[in-house]
Amino acid sequence: MKCLLNKVGFLLVIVVSFFILSCAGYIGFTPKDRQLALSGKMVSETEFGGVERWYAVDKYGESSKVRFQVGYFRDWPSYGFVLFGGGSQGEKAYFYRQGLDLRWDWGDYAIIIQPDGTCLYYDFSYQSKGVKPKGIYKAYKF
Repeated sequence: MKCLLNKVGFLLVIVVSFFILSCAGYIGFTPKDRQLALSGKMVSETEFGGVERWYAVDKYGESSKVRFQVGYFRDWPSYGFVLFGGGSQGEKAYFYRQGLDLRWDWGDYAIIIQPDGTCLYYDFSYQSKGVKPKGIYKAYKF
């Protein structure tokens, strides 16, 4: 009986350890001093007074990997960025507030975060009016 309890305890430790390690890659633990490659130029997150940033995951269904990140520099708030996936490469973007929404525009694309965290991705490369969101995500500040 004691041997069985030891095996169950060991298995429990393995399962809990796996869970903790799987959460260790969570983007929320990412330091705010990364080097970002934005439109081919390196920029530190510590420049221009630091950054405010969000990451987006699938809005519906099970948890998903990070689809993209957005942010802006505190001392130069119109200087925003969009990063692809959970990485540190992406594009410079024009950031501004639109009412209560936060918006990033770059090229023919836009990302809007609404006050409830709903994040909308738009692709205007085919038409400029009456465009519906190409993707709906959930955004979290980190």
